Amino acid sequence: MPTTLLDSQLGTLEPLARDEAGFVADINLPVDQVVAQAVARL
Repeated sequence: MPTTLLDSQLGTLEPLARDEAGFVADINLPVDQVVAQAVARL
């Protein structure tokens, strides 16, 4: 996928509604910490 499509993909993201489960992942952390946090929230 061309990297030029990233802006349009991010532009279509919508915030979760109150009845939708989800969480924010801090992608500035090391990958193993991001994965550990994601797995803990499953």
